[in-house]
Amino acid sequence: MMKAKSRVLGVLFASYFALALASCSDGEAYLQGPLQGEPLAVGAYQTLSYGDSCSGGGKLNFCGTDRLVSLDELSSGNPNVASIVLGADAPITTSTATHFVLGVAPGKATLHFRGTFDDGSVRSTDLEIEVSKADRSALRTSCNGVELGEVVTIPGGAASFQVELFAGATKLAGFHPDAIAPTAGVTPAAGWDSQNWFAWAAPAEPGMVEVRSGFLSSRVGVLRAYGPSEVSDIVVKSVNGSSLVGQPGDKGRIEANTKVRGVQPCDSSRVVFRTETPAVCSGPNGAEIWPAEDDYGGFANFNTEGVCRISASADGVRFFKATSIQYFVIAPRGEERFDGFNEPCAVEGSTSCTYGENSQVTLCREGRWVSKETCGPTRTCDARDPALAGCVAGGPCAECRGLR
Repeated sequence: MMKAKSRVLGVLFASYFALALASCSDGEAYLQGPLQGEPLAVGAYQTLSYGDSCSGGGKLNFCGTDRLVSLDELSSGNPNVASIVLGADAPITTSTATHFVLGVAPGKATLHFRGTFDDGSVRSTDLEIEVSKADRSALRTSCNGVELGEVVTIPGGAASFQVELFAGATKLAGFHPDAIAPTAGVTPAAGWDSQNWFAWAAPAEPGMVEVRSGFLSSRVGVLRAYGPSEVSDIVVKSVNGSSLVGQPGDKGRIEANTKVRGVQPCDSSRVVFRTETPAVCSGPNGAEIWPAEDDYGGFANFNTEGVCRISASADGVRFFKATSIQYFVIAPRGEERFDGFNEPCAVEGSTSCTYGENSQVTLCREGRWVSKETCGPTRTCDARDPALAGCVAGGPCAECRGLR
């Protein structure tokens, strides 16, 4: 059986090896521009790369790379649609590309490359590109990666955003020097200006800056440095989902997710927490209201087992809906003997606990720890007295349980 399997693997590897060689072989050339399926925008620049096909195209291959010794031709068959521009003449400050293609007018054009390589060969290849006229643009933020009408951050903070160009629903490629009109506090993002990325230094006080297109008669979006009154929601959550485990007096990490006018900001101001159940959870020294330790959240002291209800506020006055976090007091960690899934275990049939977003009961089976049961968000795994019924003598014992 093993010999047959080895023969099959050998045939598969040989076939893959042949395909890799066939996909990118010696004596070929490549020319790359916009991503496949993305037309170049009119007025936009796109880097061009070219050379030996073994060194380009992003393919796994086993052929030798030859060095280009002279660029004999790089031209456009229809320069009225797409023209070739030297890197030094393109309005892109950080690119090291030697050549760009510029979208001139809607249509299609064939770009032609011919070069001489150090093996003495002269090779050529063609690339057909499409050029389309943009009719709208949109902001995409780096913090959440989705198309939004607003980029939100804290006063005095920083944010970055990309301007994407579209023809109808089709996304267009290329750097457009007029993607936005001159805007206060906005500069091309270092190293990313070839993709229409921009950096915004927000003002020290809350305020809004409108971003308009430099070539379309439309607004691209809004940059907003928000104040506390603009916060629309703050959701508190445990890093473990909806529960925390530990001993009385332990500190549990809690996070605060802020939304401003329904939008998640790139950076948030520190919030203030409030407990509705001080007997179960509180701030330092039993405080019922306390500031977060950092911009993402902080800690709560857990005093006894039960349901902890915590809310948050941007200004210490207007608190949002409280979150219920179940706090479980469990056996001290020293009594847990689980060493990791598939790790050796000593007593067959014994059980132990592992903790994550949802705790699990683990089982010693055939000398290795495996998962037996997930406790879910409303229960926790906890140690049992090994002398109780259902436990295996000589080993640890655990079960899922709810709040006591």
